[in-house]
Amino acid sequence: MKIKSQSAVEYAVLIAVLVAAIVGMNLYVRRSINANLKGTEEQINALDAAGAWNFYTSGGDGGDGGDGGDDGPGDHGDTPLPQ
Repeated sequence: MKIKSQSAVEYAVLIAVLVAAIVGMNLYVRRSINANLKGTEEQINALDAAGAWNFYTSGGDGGDGGDGGDDGPGDHGDTPLPQ
């Protein structure tokens, strides 16, 4: 009986140590995620400031079927509506 109860206590201590390790790593994981998001945000802002990437304009590449103007996302230009 003593061996079984000792085994149960060992498992309980092992689980407690694992939970404590996960809780302790939580802060570092959140910081890592936030650092990656900040780096991505800075890259996007740098591209936007350089004019190399603009989400809302097509630049006349014909990708939206419109007139190439800055009419926003989903621009269909002078395309008539179906009757």
